[in-house]
Amino acid sequence: MAIQYCGTTSNYPVGVAISTADDLPAVQGLVKTWSLSGCITGFYSSEKISSSLEFFIHTDGSAFLDRRSLRRRSDCTTVQVVSGDTCTTLVSECGITATEFYDYNTASDLCSTLAVGQYVCCSAGNLPDYSPQPYSNGTCYTYLVQSGDSCSALAAAYSITIDEIDSFNNHT
Repeated sequence: MAIQYCGTTSNYPVGVAISTADDLPAVQGLVKTWSLSGCITGFYSSEKISSSLEFFIHTDGSAFLDRRSLRRRSDCTTVQVVSGDTCTTLVSECGITATEFYDYNTASDLCSTLAVGQYVCCSAGNLPDYSPQPYSNGTCYTYLVQSGDSCSALAAAYSITIDEIDSFNNHT
């Protein structure tokens, strides 16, 4: 069963499709037609509904959702914090405005918690996953601690927490 509204030009069709026969390909075909601005024809039967239906269609690409509620889909470009960096120096290094920097890095305490080795975003997107990955043979990633290393610096460099380092090392 399908219900559709095609309007007078079919530029913005809207539809709902339901299959009680476990026929997912048929439903996908209907949705594909609508996504290509087409209207479904050739039903076995059709019936006009006399009640009114109200649709709100944005033709300008806008949406009701606040942009922060949308999930980012790609990785951001990053810079790594070095000794002496502040949010101001990172804004300059990124070559963006302070407003953009805070849009891309939304942690409210970011500037007061910057750690050497930490990555910050210089563009829209998700922070890439810098966490240690298993080796191709399936064994866990290992790191030989160097003189001068600290848990906080390693946590920042690998985008993990100190608690995770402790857990990975069986609380040693």
